[in-house]
Amino acid sequence: MDEMQKEIVKEAVKQIPIKEIYDDGVKTSMKAAGDVVGLLPRAINAALEPLHKWVLQKEYNIDETKKILQNKLNGIDPDLITPPDSYIGVPVLQAISYSMDSDELRDMYANLLASSMISETKHFVHPSFVEIIKQLSPLDAKLLNLFRYNETYPLCDIQEVHTNGKLTPCYHSLFDFKDKNDAFTSKEHLYLTASLDNLIRLGVVLKNKEIFESNYDYTAFENNFMYLGLVKIKNDPQSKLRKIPARIELTLFGKELCRVIFKQV
Repeated sequence: MDEMQKEIVKEAVKQIPIKEIYDDGVKTSMKAAGDVVGLLPRAINAALEPLHKWVLQKEYNIDETKKILQNKLNGIDPDLITPPDSYIGVPVLQAISYSMDSDELRDMYANLLASSMISETKHFVHPSFVEIIKQLSPLDAKLLNLFRYNETYPLCDIQEVHTNGKLTPCYHSLFDFKDKNDAFTSKEHLYLTASLDNLIRLGVVLKNKEIFESNYDYTAFENNFMYLGLVKIKNDPQSKLRKIPARIELTLFGKELCRVIFKQV
């Protein structure tokens, strides 16, 4: 390891809060603060601390899940409550135990598990639903939640039309949530397109270029802060931005998923 690498490691470790969670052997190696060989285990242990904490709290998280289920199943006839199928219950319990820090993901798993424990609704719970939620970030989940209110939303791609007639794609899937835009912070708005792409990849929503919202004024996109930013950074000052209208909509699979993970049973 050269001197530059040593300095990088030292600076990185300074940024990591360290707790006394190591055994005496590791503590001994940490005492030599100037020794890079000692710094590396320290950095690794600090990076793995959240996982160590999860292992210690696993039983606690399962107990918390039981409390959440009591709330979800409150009012349900006890005679209708049945054990979930193991291929649903086991992966859900594992997943929810490390999703306690995300209200969105935790609630999705809890609704899914609750539905799988009611004889009248368990047949709606497909095992793929568990894997879908596992591939969602909290922002993805927050975005998907909006489709509870509307199954379609206006969307458009943006092209730059140059003076020579050449077309350059400059942004895809700019969309508007009508009265739900304030559901996201300014920072979250920057990552919504990536979340939307993930929902499309998972087959939950569909970008429909053949059908668009006929009752929506697509010129409203020109007031979108992302659109205004594109105007400022165009490659050709004389070019114009062209909006290609489309819409984003839940697939049939997505409707079944939302019915389970957002349902208040």
